[in-house]
Amino acid sequence: MAPFKSPGIDGIYPVLLQKGIHHLVYPLQKIYRASLVFGYIPQAWCIAKVTFIPKPGKPDYTVAKAFRPMCLMSFLLKGLEKLVDQYLCSGPLTSLPLHPRQHAFQTGKSIESALHQLVGRIEWALDAKEYSLGVFFDIERAFDNMPLTAVSKALVDWKVPKVVRSWIAVMLT
Repeated sequence: MAPFKSPGIDGIYPVLLQKGIHHLVYPLQKIYRASLVFGYIPQAWCIAKVTFIPKPGKPDYTVAKAFRPMCLMSFLLKGLEKLVDQYLCSGPLTSLPLHPRQHAFQTGKSIESALHQLVGRIEWALDAKEYSLGVFFDIERAFDNMPLTAVSKALVDWKVPKVVRSWIAVMLT
């Protein structure tokens, strides 16, 4: 995490954790383990400071959709999230990886890499004098509307231990 990113409501900057890690590693390890084992997230970590950033080029800034909410959460929670993500990427996801055409939630992939892949396929079809058909759809708030049962099933398929699955479920609810 960048050292001086804006902190959450607790006021803890990443630099404080980074510079004091030799004093904090054992207490944090105990807190993180307890959070995982008990499937509990401390209340203080659940409080976010929200800042609304105007989206550029919107014709009317009197409507909520003209703004992007930025949630500033505790870096203690973000640290545990990163550790769980690192565990998933280096463990369960190695045996059953995400689809190679999925560009979200993968290091080195983004909307730009997805568009690059799409344009490459179209160019290939044009060069081969073939047709290229694309179907595009936007699922508004797709992640927010995904049922927890779908996430739970995927985690079982990936053979993620129950303690981690339970923590992720608590995190998402």
